[in-house]
Parts: sequence; C-alpha cells; structure tokens
Amino acid sequence: MSAIKYLHLFEPITLAGAYFRNRIFASPTGWEDMDRNCMPTRDAVAYYERKAKIS
Repeated sequence: MSAIKYLHLFEPITLAGAYFRNRIFASPTGWEDMDRNCMPTRDAVAYYERKAKIS
C-alpha cells in the first residue's frame, strides 16, 4: 500500500477534451461576490488573484 493517499492529485488529466495541469478544482463562490451590474467586486477580484498565485 502506498504511503501517499492521493497519488495522482498533481498529475495532469484530460476531461471531455479539456486539459488540466492537476486535479485540484474549486467550486464557484456565488452571487455575493457580484455587484448590482453582475460584475465581480474588487474584493472578489483580489481573492481570485491571490488564489491563482497560490495554485
């Protein structure tokens, strides 16, 4: 038995023709991050920028 629980987590995968560099996904956060014009707020943009830099 392998000591690594999720052996393939950081390996690339292709799903329905779309290529992903790893197998870590995040779900959408919701309408709370939108202004009245359905645009992301400054805080939401900053959050996703930070999240992208970590990934």
